[in-house]
Amino acid sequence: MIDPRSSAITVRKGVGATRVFRVGAPADAQIVAVRTGSPMLTSSEPVDDTKPMEAGFGLRAWLIAVSLSPEAPPGTAEATLQVLTSVEGVGTGEAELALNVQPDLRCIPERVFLGALRVGEKGEARLTVLHRDGKPFALSTGPMPVPGLAAQIGDEVGGRREVVVSLTPQQPGILRTELALITDVPQEERLVLPVYAEVQP
Repeated sequence: MIDPRSSAITVRKGVGATRVFRVGAPADAQIVAVRTGSPMLTSSEPVDDTKPMEAGFGLRAWLIAVSLSPEAPPGTAEATLQVLTSVEGVGTGEAELALNVQPDLRCIPERVFLGALRVGEKGEARLTVLHRDGKPFALSTGPMPVPGLAAQIGDEVGGRREVVVSLTPQQPGILRTELALITDVPQEERLVLPVYAEVQP
């Protein structure tokens, strides 16, 4: 049995974090192995945490610390902590971990909706890319995935940049594509934003 059965680790990029889990089993049990399910997670050696009352009921407990590396890349992920014991029938205890490493850069909004347009009619939307610490950063655009899509990037001011996304559609239909923004921020060199539009004849 593992307590808690689930845990969330939310950190800024470059900042590690640790969660402690308590594992209970029969008194004659040994922990054979601990697996974290992610290369970004490491676990400590089990530390005995058996309380006198638990020992009196033939139980044993350990504490295991699970740490998320400061090198973990931005994004969300799930992992499973597995603790294998030596007792037949007890088997493996599991706890679910939700990992969330927050990036330095943030786009507001996180997707671009250009609305309902007619073929040949230009539509625009504005978004802001900002650095959480107000640091300056470079920003440029990748190749445009569809004809008529463009992005104009404003000057960097106080760790933020304004981007004007425009579309002059060439054909009718529902447009679903992506706009890539290229940065010089480590581990965040490519920001990908969904772009949507409804184009009428």
